[in-house]
Amino acid sequence: GSLIWEEARDEGSTWSTPLVVEHEGRTEVVVSGTKAIRSYNPENGDIYWTCSGLTDGAIPMPVVGFGHVYCATNFRGASLLAIKLGGEGDLTDSDHVTWRLDHSTPYVNSPLVYGDNIYMIEGTRPFISAYNAKTGAPVYEKERVREMKAIYASPIAVNGHIYLVDRKGVTIVFKAGDTFEIVATNELGEGFDASPVVIGDELFLRGENHLYCIAE
Repeated sequence: GSLIWEEARDEGSTWSTPLVVEHEGRTEVVVSGTKAIRSYNPENGDIYWTCSGLTDGAIPMPVVGFGHVYCATNFRGASLLAIKLGGEGDLTDSDHVTWRLDHSTPYVNSPLVYGDNIYMIEGTRPFISAYNAKTGAPVYEKERVREMKAIYASPIAVNGHIYLVDRKGVTIVFKAGDTFEIVATNELGEGFDASPVVIGDELFLRGENHLYCIAE
């Protein structure tokens, strides 16, 4: 339980969960922030790189894919940065920022990289967008799910499908890929803020008052 290292951060409040990722033999701890995204050396807390460009209120967890880390915010503006891993120093406006968005990004929940695409909820609203994770080219944008309200939980992907729950207890399952198609809609009697979890063949949902396990 002894302290190994401590690194002060020039930030106000930040809610984002750090991401630990290994890239080309180097382990990085990537933390989103309003002033800057920072990548730390987990051995000693030294900063590998920083990158500015997010808006206020860094809540979504960074996600990784195709040698990039994707960091997003949606408070007092919207921003997503696709940053190549393995950099050094200040990467702001450098070639390490492969692409960026200023709309359709999540506020509380995290993006999802699955297959060739990155999927996002706009703010907490029931609008779903998909972009090519390598290029940022839109696959589809702002597909509305009329059955859903505010969304805090992050989407998850299993066997070619994406699961998403909202704060009033609606769960949708839609196909991963280049066309938005809902294949199932279900409703439970309480709201969900926590993200779904799949273990083996069982789907776990933690609601306001109950823990649900759904399986055949």
